[in-house]
Amino acid sequence: MRRNLFNILILFIFTQASPVLGQNKYCLYEDYAIKAYQDKDYLIAKGYIDTAITLCPDLLVNAYAWHIKGFIYQSLYYETDNKNSNSIYRDPAVEAFKRSLELDTLSREFESMNKKAIGKLAKSYYNDAAVRIDTNNYLKAIEYYDLYKSTYVFGYPDYDFNQRDVVFYNVMGVVYEQKYYNNTKAFESFIFKSVESYEKTLVIDSLNYDANQAIGFIYHNLGVEMILNDLDDEGDLEMMMLYQEKSVEYFTKALPYLKKAYVLKPNSEDVVRGMAAVYLSLHEYERYELYMDVLEDLQNTEEQEAPIPDND
Repeated sequence: MRRNLFNILILFIFTQASPVLGQNKYCLYEDYAIKAYQDKDYLIAKGYIDTAITLCPDLLVNAYAWHIKGFIYQSLYYETDNKNSNSIYRDPAVEAFKRSLELDTLSREFESMNKKAIGKLAKSYYNDAAVRIDTNNYLKAIEYYDLYKSTYVFGYPDYDFNQRDVVFYNVMGVVYEQKYYNNTKAFESFIFKSVESYEKTLVIDSLNYDANQAIGFIYHNLGVEMILNDLDDEGDLEMMMLYQEKSVEYFTKALPYLKKAYVLKPNSEDVVRGMAAVYLSLHEYERYELYMDVLEDLQNTEEQEAPIPDND
């Protein structure tokens, strides 16, 4: 009986001890991961750190372990995948650094390095957005730009994105306009997407010259297109009236933007010419003549200030 009791106790001890031994084994994988990382065996390091964090409960809530995981995945992204935008390592690297930041609330020992790493990876999203801003890849550009902002702000919550937003929205305005002119019938909505993008700039900076000028020109050109449509449909009285009403509407919308652009850059011949064209289209002939005089003065000033070519 005593022997059977002894066997039961031994069995109980081993049954209870084996998870602890297993847990300790996997916790040691963190050290193996660090060694492999130092030896630049990043894939081996990845295997160890993933296993360690998954199977060692202590490491699951350990800021240092996630910090190490972030650097291992970051190295795989930069050195193994050569900053490939489709890399499977970049997003997990970002998430690991975020997790480390969330856990590192007391000592904040790894905070600075985590933030720098997050900022660096965020800028890689920005670079991916920048090379995709065209009429074919603009959706990906938007996706990467949003990723850039949502990632960067995690490390630097007080960062002001206004300046970068203005540049991005203005460039997207150009892209949408180009898309529209590639096929005005198939992509009709894109000209209004262009206006919306420029309007986002004006919410940030109402005195932005490029956005004001661009919206003014877009509405002016839409008004001209309505007039051309009117000429094409001379036999349809109802359509002619509709085109005339729309042309007046667009010219009227163009005016405040061109006025603001003119105030910002009164020496811009393009803006002055646009103002004159709008007033002519609205049958405000006095104002048309006024801006034509301004345009003539600007052109004469350019001629007077033009350098005299050297004689051969």
